[in-house]
Amino acid sequence: MKIILTILFVYGFIVFGWVLYVAVMGFSGNRDKLGPVAKFHAYLVLAVGYPVDAVLNLLFSLFVFFDRPHGWLLTSTLQHYLYGINVKPWRRAVALWICKSLLDPFAKDGKHC
Repeated sequence: MKIILTILFVYGFIVFGWVLYVAVMGFSGNRDKLGPVAKFHAYLVLAVGYPVDAVLNLLFSLFVFFDRPHGWLLTSTLQHYLYGINVKPWRRAVALWICKSLLDPFAKDGKHC
């Protein structure tokens, strides 16, 4: 039972981090239009998002890529696997899928990684 709860917690944490990313991308694309109250709350979301991103970077690095993190945030680790030299093809493929499927569609210019 504990293993199922752990898996559900980790999955929920990953989804929470992704939702924070989507929110931050929405805020950043509209930052000129935000009033002071909305801007304040956007920065609160961003302040929560950075530590969550750092933990996700650690989790993905260790348990998905079986490697050490390459930078503080998940994007820097993904960029390492996409554009680095001597990267194993399976790591590059996983990083490409994460970027194309989950991150790039929500970036302002359509290219987050």
